[in-house]
Amino acid sequence: MNDNAIIRIISNIHFAIVSLFLFIFLSGSVLFVSLLNGIYIDRLILPGIQIDALYINWNEKLRLSASNIRIKKQKSAEQKPFDPKNLKKAIKVLTLYNNWFETVDVTSLTYNDLHLSFEYLADDKSHLHAVSPYIEIDSDFLFGPDATLITINYLNALEQNSSLSGNIVFDPSDIALYVQIEAMVAQSADLKVHAIINTKAVSVEIEGISPIKELGPIVDLFHLHKDVTPWIVDCSKGTYLNLHTLKVRYEYDHPEALLNSIYASFDYQGFVYTFQPGLEPIRTRYTDFVFEDGVLNIFPRYATYCGQETKSSWLDIDFNPEDEPVLTAYLQAPFVLNDDIVFLLNYFKIALPFKQLSGHTEADLTLKVPLLSVSVDARGRFNVNQGQFLYKGIDLNISDSAIIIHNSNVDVTQFNAAFEEKLKASAKGYLNFSTGKTDLKFKAEKVFYSKDDITLELDKNAPELLIHYKLSSAEESLSFSPSAWNINNTLIKIDAFKAPFDFQTFSADIPSTEISIKGLLHSYVSGHLDLTNQHYQFDMDIDDLTYKTIRLDQDNLKVSLKQQAHTDLFTDAQSHWLIDQTPLVVAPFHIMPDQSTFSILKGHFLLDDVIQSDMSGSYDLKEKKGLFDLQNFSFDNKKLGDLFAADDTIQINIEEDNNTTHFSIEKLNMYFKIRENGWHLDLYSLEQFSQNSPLLQEYNITKGAFSADSKTGSYPFIFKGHVDYPYSLLIEQERPGSRYTLTGSLNEEETVVQVNEEINVTINDSIHIASDNVGFNLSEIVRFLNEHQNDTDKRDTNDSIALYIDATHTFLTLGSDRRILADNLSIQYKNNHLNAQLHHLQGDAEMELVNNQFQLHGKSFGEKFITHLFKSSQFKGGQFSFLGGGELSAFDGIIKLENTTIRNYILLNNLLAFINTIPALVTFSVPQYSQSGFKVNEAYAALSYHNKVLSIDAIKVDGKEMDIFGDGTLDYNTNTINMELSVKTQAGSNFGKIPLIGYILVGDNETAMTSFTLRGDLDNPEIKNKMAKDIVIAPFNILKRTLQLPFLFLFPNSDDEGIEEDDDTGLKILQEHLESE
Repeated sequence: MNDNAIIRIISNIHFAIVSLFLFIFLSGSVLFVSLLNGIYIDRLILPGIQIDALYINWNEKLRLSASNIRIKKQKSAEQKPFDPKNLKKAIKVLTLYNNWFETVDVTSLTYNDLHLSFEYLADDKSHLHAVSPYIEIDSDFLFGPDATLITINYLNALEQNSSLSGNIVFDPSDIALYVQIEAMVAQSADLKVHAIINTKAVSVEIEGISPIKELGPIVDLFHLHKDVTPWIVDCSKGTYLNLHTLKVRYEYDHPEALLNSIYASFDYQGFVYTFQPGLEPIRTRYTDFVFEDGVLNIFPRYATYCGQETKSSWLDIDFNPEDEPVLTAYLQAPFVLNDDIVFLLNYFKIALPFKQLSGHTEADLTLKVPLLSVSVDARGRFNVNQGQFLYKGIDLNISDSAIIIHNSNVDVTQFNAAFEEKLKASAKGYLNFSTGKTDLKFKAEKVFYSKDDITLELDKNAPELLIHYKLSSAEESLSFSPSAWNINNTLIKIDAFKAPFDFQTFSADIPSTEISIKGLLHSYVSGHLDLTNQHYQFDMDIDDLTYKTIRLDQDNLKVSLKQQAHTDLFTDAQSHWLIDQTPLVVAPFHIMPDQSTFSILKGHFLLDDVIQSDMSGSYDLKEKKGLFDLQNFSFDNKKLGDLFAADDTIQINIEEDNNTTHFSIEKLNMYFKIRENGWHLDLYSLEQFSQNSPLLQEYNITKGAFSADSKTGSYPFIFKGHVDYPYSLLIEQERPGSRYTLTGSLNEEETVVQVNEEINVTINDSIHIASDNVGFNLSEIVRFLNEHQNDTDKRDTNDSIALYIDATHTFLTLGSDRRILADNLSIQYKNNHLNAQLHHLQGDAEMELVNNQFQLHGKSFGEKFITHLFKSSQFKGGQFSFLGGGELSAFDGIIKLENTTIRNYILLNNLLAFINTIPALVTFSVPQYSQSGFKVNEAYAALSYHNKVLSIDAIKVDGKEMDIFGDGTLDYNTNTINMELSVKTQAGSNFGKIPLIGYILVGDNETAMTSFTLRGDLDNPEIKNKMAKDIVIAPFNILKRTLQLPFLFLFPNSDDEGIEEDDDTGLKILQEHLESE
């Protein structure tokens, strides 16, 4: 309430009434007698005053009434401050009323916008009622001899939305007012007010009757500074406020003491206080407020900030500073430095580059905030015994650490951090965010990183890694001491370096720094690293790189590693390598890893000028699957030819499962897998593979399967397989076979192969083949050689690997019923030079082949050898010899058989059967042949082969009963025969058995000569006798069986021309050879 305004209104009214009544008194003294009877004035107009229906009467005291009084507003005088003397004047006026007036009755009095009615009774209760747009009052007055009682029935302050009622006692002896009222302030605070107003001071004591639910309307009554009001109204929220007490004393002579005289105590239930706009508020169950000595103390009870208990934290607002109030927040509690607390500190320019995930940070922080200028003074200390913090996406375990802050200056007195079992480091230093200076020194005691199969660890035997971060106006840098690291137990040394660093972007420019791995790598690395955006670009200058058997074979190799939207590993230069001593050329390549996938965009390799291919594809490390394409893949060998070549794309599928990596090439029906302890290869069918292999097609290796295995990933390799071959080269269990099974192993020194469990092959510096009880199909071998002779000649064999064959208890087949037996057969082949030796019992044979020229000779082969050599024959005793030479496509030869008895031989049987069909010799017979065989003293034949025509220059058989001789040709081009044979019998021994006509035919020399011709189809020749009519015989393949000579398997058919020799030359050579032996 405005007491001065009320007093001024009463004073003005008092002045008007006194003036009016004084005028009336002075004027009416003359009319005193008239007054005894009463005076009525209908309207009285004075300056500034108009009175209607004025009635004045004297009865010991004045009686006065008026129906309407209008007082005009005077010029507003300067408002003067409250003066206690005015209170004394008002008391004198009230005494005057009580002494001079018996009654005063004013029905209506208007002063500006104030309307009131007043009734005064000297000996009874008086009444006052006043109404204005701002105030409405209804009160009673009771004047006593010692005191005056003013009863305020109601007083409504309309603008303030407030009201009050109560009693005021005026003690004239003390000149004091004693007030006891109940007030409803701003329709929010229901208060009980006790006040004492005297000439020295005003003392007020207020108690709350009921909780205050709205604080804003009450604050608005005091018209505080516009910057102060929001701190009370907007920043404070709650359920309700309980006012315990409010005491104020205002001394007129010492108004400056008002603030310190105020004492208030109240609590705010469910109090929520925002001590800084834009920040999270402090939430309490309730808060105690105590205002004393000009300071508002705020004690949160059961308070939390961002969900964390504030414990013994509190705030105060000091209103004593002349410039502006100051808010001070005392935070003393174990906090978790989560996002909210970090945001709070950042708001006050205390920047922490981390946040806390677990544990507690013992905080002792004081924040002083002037409420008008909102500048901040922050001081405090943070201690962490044990906690988990997130720094740049990394969870760090912080222990035994202490940080002291003073505004933007942060002193790291001690700091110990660990990351799982991977990182352990300590730090000391300071940071000043206002001056921009920082000096931190880190000591890394342990660094360990592991992902997939890669481990990285700071070497335990090396000195600790020291890292120095320095920031000033001149530079920002990171310095690293020399360090040693273990990557998969491989020691890597990195030289010391100093890198310009930007902490805001967390990026650095790495200068050229030496990196070395003993026995493996030496390189210089430079580039840019942006850890915030996870971008980097490194350039590596590699001058030495060796991995197992792979070694860089050039002075330096420049490789770039780049990461922006994706990762790229590439080189623009061609690089040269050695695998063992095998050269490898890698063309410029581009690899693009992307999160869990890396892609080879392009790449080309050339291995030893043999294997080369373009390659592209991708692999998903998460799904453990990949697909790669090989383009223009080829496998060439100057000695062997085109092993494999594919014009179209070959796809390789890669999949990892249970620590096993599977490679599959469905197009080739090839599957390969790598295990933890080795690998395995399956080539389920050679058919698809051979379609792209000129070499396999050349040698007809098109059907079969192959597999290989390694238990350790290195030597030895175990392999097996089978080939369905179009050449039946082996005879097993008396049957030719075309399927060959292979089993074997490969180590660093040699390869061992077993074929059909019978033939053992060893390959190292040479090839050794050994067999026992295995036969060889000579006709198939000859067919193979004939069909591949031209291809073999195309390749350079001067440096070919040596081949050695040793076969025991073996044989060479010359057809279905003819064999060359051998107790031992040895073959040596090196640089297109072949030597062969064959032994059977007492028989020996040798052959030499050089540059397509061969020499062959053999002797002393007995009846077993001869019997198996000639088809469907049986011999007793004898020796067989042979001699030959020339080119494989044109050669001459001689065979000789002596001192044997032929017991069964188809040629002889057929010939004798034919002779018996001739009428001239119908009675001729050889009785001893059917009983004991045909005795041969000597038999030989001279042969010549040229242009697929076999010329028999001379056949001679010197037998006991008859002799056979002749010559002729067999043309394999037309499959025809043209031969003449003569048979001469010994007539003396059978003279008595020959009839007369036979005698005429035989003659006087006791011999008979019969000649035959064989012409026509080789399988069904026409036989004619020159002495009688033609005789046509049924086809029984006489000449074909007769002329299948034992050494024909050695000489393939050819169109090349050979060298012809005279018949006698071959006989002489054979005779000389036999005699020399």
